[in-house]
Amino acid sequence: MSRTPLQTSNLLLLTVAIAMGVLITVATIVMIWVGWNATGGRTIGSAAVVLGAVLVTWTVNALILRRALGRTVPMICWSVTMLCVVGGLVLSLLAIWQAIGGDVVVKTISTLAVLLFASLLALAIAGVAGSNQSAPPKAS
Repeated sequence: MSRTPLQTSNLLLLTVAIAMGVLITVATIVMIWVGWNATGGRTIGSAAVVLGAVLVTWTVNALILRRALGRTVPMICWSVTMLCVVGGLVLSLLAIWQAIGGDVVVKTISTLAVLLFASLLALAIAGVAGSNQSAPPKAS
């Protein structure tokens, strides 16, 4: 059975999600026994941000796979969503490891969040419109 690129992407995302869950668990256990320090906290925070990004991406892929949508709108929404997820992930990791900071980070992450939710809303609307068009006519 051949897989679509989104299904292949979902398998990769599942692998990353499991790896991040294991990393968070192991890091937490080590921190319990060794003691809490800044590096351990940042490691757990980084893994949690990656896990969150994976779950958002997985959800978007699932929405696209389940709906009979046209090609253009879902691909635009998917692209914007992935840019927001990757941008937010990178900025969050930089902020966690204190490579950058300040008001610019908060405003940039807020802007990416607005774009992400707008893209997800557009994807949901396209899915509803696509499902209404592909529905068989009701018998009277």
